[in-house]
Amino acid sequence: MSSTTSHHEGKARAATRKSGGKKETATAGRGSPDELPAPDHHLSLLRRMLAIRRFEERCVELYSGAKIRGFVHLYIGEEAVAVGVNQALREGDAVVSTYREHGHALARGVPADAVMAEMYGRATGCSRGRGGSMHLFDAARRFYGGNAIVAGGLPLAAGLALADRLRGSTRVTCCFFGDGAFAEGEFHRSRLSSGSSTHLRSPSSAWGVSPSGRWPWTGCSRCTRP
Repeated sequence: MSSTTSHHEGKARAATRKSGGKKETATAGRGSPDELPAPDHHLSLLRRMLAIRRFEERCVELYSGAKIRGFVHLYIGEEAVAVGVNQALREGDAVVSTYREHGHALARGVPADAVMAEMYGRATGCSRGRGGSMHLFDAARRFYGGNAIVAGGLPLAAGLALADRLRGSTRVTCCFFGDGAFAEGEFHRSRLSSGSSTHLRSPSSAWGVSPSGRWPWTGCSRCTRP
């Protein structure tokens, strides 16, 4: 028997544990195959990601042709983050984003035509044409928009979570931010000001704030609670 075979068999034995007298085989990074979502669910997530990609590609064309004015920060390459997080949130949960929020808005359910109209500065846009690319907003979907300031959305997210906590609500507030936000005072002040709430930080730079301890990412092996 080769050393490679022995190595794999050793890993397989190490991954097998006893629970209640029954053997369960653990798969690295996920549950058992029986626990995986249905193929239709996978396809639905893929379609959402592709829709975001196509939207952003169209934005590139329009911006290059001087049809869209101002700044445009694309979400190409990060579609899985927006779709994965938003599909785990409930309808009443709040989302706070960054200035790179096209994908977040679309994944949250903001209509693509309303987002594109906002890019053009039209009154039919989701922010009535006054926000543009960096300030998408939709109160009905509790999408509290992008913010042109690095880490600027974090205090807002803490305030939304605190408001839900005072109301006794079980809703979650999810705030997206990039690595640069960790160096800003707003990040640390927001954590301190909402210290009575539960926090979750994931590799996707999404921060969940929940006054009730309800986590839409329950079971995600890559998420940690600091």
